[in-house]
Amino acid sequence: MDRSGILKLIQRSALPGDIREYLARVVGGGSGSSLKAALKEDPAALLKNMDRLLGEASGILGCSKEEALFITGFNKNDLAPERFEAALAEIRAVVFLNREGFSALRFISRDTGTSADIFGRKNEQNYVFEVCCCQADKDLNAEYLELKYDKKRRQVNSSRKKQKCAFGGLIFAVRPSDFKGFADEEALKNIAGELHERKNKPGNTHVCILSGNSGVAFPKWRRLKASV
Repeated sequence: MDRSGILKLIQRSALPGDIREYLARVVGGGSGSSLKAALKEDPAALLKNMDRLLGEASGILGCSKEEALFITGFNKNDLAPERFEAALAEIRAVVFLNREGFSALRFISRDTGTSADIFGRKNEQNYVFEVCCCQADKDLNAEYLELKYDKKRRQVNSSRKKQKCAFGGLIFAVRPSDFKGFADEEALKNIAGELHERKNKPGNTHVCILSGNSGVAFPKWRRLKASV
């Protein structure tokens, strides 16, 4: 679809005004990105799925669809493509955790210094999660994710202490603007399991991978005894 057609679809979508404005600027911009490519490939489906995702998140967080995105720290004037993808990754993570049975989900304030992104409760236990946005898809493997894991684990551990949580996890959201996904849950579970094993199976840290509308957590959620 040409640019004018995509812009018309954006303006007719149910997305909040500021988000429509941002997406229109992405389409009209010169630089390429996975978001821009997704808008060109199937704009109608992307806009519908994005609105559905934000609607689900707004119900979970108790705020408007617009606030659900901007509460992540996203700025509509920041056209760096990776920033929108990172915000969308955090929204996907909240929706995933809600589907997994977590309650009291909220974003952790950025003014707390080094911290994870999301707080939640499950099985009467507190958890914190750091969300990592990944652009790799077919090349995604445990070795690739291990590099991100090692960089982000410090933030999870810091937040566990501040939020008085025994447990935490890292959520890897693969190409957040791609709602089709690149692998089924069994493949994602294998990658998550391999990464968890490479990190010596920490009992207090889960590995979660999201792709399209699929998501897995390893190990399975249960009442765990915290370990280093």
